[in-house]
Amino acid sequence: MPVQSWPRCPLGAIAPGESHVVTVRFNAIHVDTFSVSGYVYSNNDGYGGNNSASVRVQARYRRDVLFDHPGIAFSAVDGREGQGTIYVTARGFEAATNVVATLEVPAAVRFKSVSLGDGASAWPCVMETPQRLRCTKSAYGPSAFDYLRFGFESDVPGNYAVHAVIHGDGDTNPANDVVDFPLQILPFEDVRISGLSGGTSFSIGVSRELQLTLNTDRRLVAGVVVRAPQLTPYLQLESISSPGVACTVDGTRGECNFGDIPANSSIPITVRYRGLQDKPGWSVLEVSASALHDADPYNNYTHLDYVVGASTDLALAARANSATGTVGSTLNFPQITVINGNGMASSPMVEISLPSFVSIASVSAANGMCSGSQPLRCDFPPLPPGGSIVIDLALNALSVGSQSIIVRVTSSSDNNASNDSTAVNLIVNAASATPANPPSGGGGGGGGGGGGGRIEWPVAVFVGLLVTRRQWRRASRLD
Repeated sequence: MPVQSWPRCPLGAIAPGESHVVTVRFNAIHVDTFSVSGYVYSNNDGYGGNNSASVRVQARYRRDVLFDHPGIAFSAVDGREGQGTIYVTARGFEAATNVVATLEVPAAVRFKSVSLGDGASAWPCVMETPQRLRCTKSAYGPSAFDYLRFGFESDVPGNYAVHAVIHGDGDTNPANDVVDFPLQILPFEDVRISGLSGGTSFSIGVSRELQLTLNTDRRLVAGVVVRAPQLTPYLQLESISSPGVACTVDGTRGECNFGDIPANSSIPITVRYRGLQDKPGWSVLEVSASALHDADPYNNYTHLDYVVGASTDLALAARANSATGTVGSTLNFPQITVINGNGMASSPMVEISLPSFVSIASVSAANGMCSGSQPLRCDFPPLPPGGSIVIDLALNALSVGSQSIIVRVTSSSDNNASNDSTAVNLIVNAASATPANPPSGGGGGGGGGGGGGRIEWPVAVFVGLLVTRRQWRRASRLD
């Protein structure tokens, strides 16, 4: 603030012990903090150290409500909700009354939510239309500060503005009551990659292919690149490939440059690694995808845990070679056991091809995930050397049938397929008919006496006593 001219006040002669009061009145030109200084001097003043004094002055508007930080901007991707925050401030010496704050956006943008302030000091807010918000406060200030938070979305990419207006009765600085905040809606370009999960064991000297899938969402995605790492000295990336795409592999990584990918695409990718040397502890193999304007980077990675070791021999056996039941009963399938050899077995999978005349009643496989029925498939995590798998299966017998069932185990690190499967004969018979009880009594008219079947003697005695008793009662009534 520039120094203004100094007014002079001649005081004449001042007697010993006498004092004078000097009053300065001024008008602040704009909001600022400054000093007002005064000086006194005389021709015969013997000491000048106490000849000046200063007063610190803060100039503010009497009432002033405004949107602070007008340089902020908001953005979101189309089809997804974005969040915005605007700072509402009162800087006057007195509270402004009947304060109203409104936000407006163009027709291509929609408001989803609004709040201003927190707790007991929150402003009442309403969404008058999808394009207009309104918050009110009966009195606001002085020296107050709140957050105006709002949610918004749009399906149309483009550059827009949030038109913000705030005013109150007695606001002495209307120049800061209107602000247009930039709002950008970006196109939702999203690429995601999947296919790797769980744990996998690689065998030394053996190559293994991993299948991945690259997907895009509802819009074309520009500048897509997929990268797979070299993991020497344990794993060597031998190749990365995708139909119609030129991919390269060097000493640090493999890369496929897809360029622009159309919307709603699903593209297969194959990476092949070869085990080089023993790696007993688990490590991470991660393949990534990137794009120039990707809206969601959190789905750009897929990974698995891996170990590298010697190949192994998985052996499968069934407790019995047949199982028999009757329609309507539950029959127990012979217990299945898998024994691992001297190496780590990578993700063993047991498959049982069940016929249609049975259904699964229950299945138990420790550490395994079983699904399906024709066939039933149980997937297991890597199996350590000497480890085993046990599967117990109960079946509902639905109809008569007979079939030889193949049970098989597979693993990419298995080096002996001759003991990976066995056959079980599954037989369901018809339920046995229950014989009917033969009829008693009844007899034909032949034979001596008057027809009828034989009556045992205890029954005859009972009937005779009953007749005699009835005759006695009849005689008594006649008397």
